[in-house]
Amino acid sequence: MIGAFIFLLYDSIAYKLSNNDVKQIERERGQSVNDLTEAELVTAMKRLDIEKLELTEEDKEAIVKSKNETGYCTHCGIQMSSGTAYCATCGKRR
Repeated sequence: MIGAFIFLLYDSIAYKLSNNDVKQIERERGQSVNDLTEAELVTAMKRLDIEKLELTEEDKEAIVKSKNETGYCTHCGIQMSSGTAYCATCGKRR
């Protein structure tokens, strides 16, 4: 999370949403946005009339940098290398 925004990275696109929009989606869906598939996120955004925010050049650089760093599974929290798509511990997609 950077500032008042959150980035949700999917294979096809990066979504930049305000924290307020994220909270609205989570209330409506009853689950964390990190647990939503891209299709579920898009459906919730359409239903709530939420548009993704425009990525700045700085945002794009931060996303590329984050993809090259070691991360953590959003489901179980185990550390994962950047090139890993599925968690070796829980088996869920990163």
